[in-house]
Amino acid sequence: MDYDDFVSSRLAELPAADPDSVGWFVDSGFLFDGGRLVLKHPSNFDRMCGTSLIVRADLLRIPDTLDDVDETFVDRALGSHIFLKNDLAAVGTPMRPVAFPGAVYRIGYSDSTSPPKAILTAYLSPGRMLRRPKQWARNVRLLRLTSSIRGEFGLPN
Repeated sequence: MDYDDFVSSRLAELPAADPDSVGWFVDSGFLFDGGRLVLKHPSNFDRMCGTSLIVRADLLRIPDTLDDVDETFVDRALGSHIFLKNDLAAVGTPMRPVAFPGAVYRIGYSDSTSPPKAILTAYLSPGRMLRRPKQWARNVRLLRLTSSIRGEFGLPN
């Protein structure tokens, strides 16, 4: 989990109910720029946001000492969320998607690595409406008020 993202209070239920599971990936989540609106990201959220995987620690095969750490391991298992889901699936341990929006990716935050844009600028600008009207209309339908998810994700006021 990144320091500037938020997770659903329902996520803890998953490993509690199935402690032997390989893990889960957040397929659906929200984008939040600190304002009054959030944009629902309906699929492939785990490809965009690092706060998107729940993995049993024993499956990571973390070495006992730093001397035994392979640079490739650090890059693929700990340094990027992009590879881990596919790497686990390749060795026969596929993760399951979380059945609900599981995380909020905070964009445009001053100390964040995410793009420094607001939701309205990045996803709902008039230029985007003219260039990609179907995508723009879809994004409008995916807008939610921050208040609708504030309690579940602990978003700031």
